[in-house]
Amino acid sequence: MPSAEAIIKSTTSRSRPLKSLERMRRFNRTNVALERVTGSGSGNPAARSGPGAVGTMDIFTVLQEVNEQMGRALDLVQLLDIVVGIIKDLTQFHRVMCYQFDDTWNGQVVAELVDWSQTRELFMGLHFPASDIPAQVQNIICAVKTFT
Repeated sequence: MPSAEAIIKSTTSRSRPLKSLERMRRFNRTNVALERVTGSGSGNPAARSGPGAVGTMDIFTVLQEVNEQMGRALDLVQLLDIVVGIIKDLTQFHRVMCYQFDDTWNGQVVAELVDWSQTRELFMGLHFPASDIPAQVQNIICAVKTFT
């Protein structure tokens, strides 16, 4: 069983909720429910246009909130903790991890955020061999300069 300190570190988000994203999700849930009751609309949120559709300014507002939060990080550890929180908020996955790779593709989990109600396993600090990272993924990471 992990220590209480490790549990708190891996289950407490260091990012703030993305208010504009939550507002968009709430609005979409309301519209979908209304469409079900009235029988109007396609039922496909991606096919919507007009009021309630996600627009460029909505995305810009989310990105602005992300940028503000990342800009407040004082060091790399804080930045990675904020990033895993933001990614978890965006994706709603129950686990988000950030790996650091060495020259031979062995990886170490350097930041993570998990939903303790979904899992009791923490991976923070664990090392994974290069064989855990498929060659296709290694090629993608090499192609995207922000990963290296």
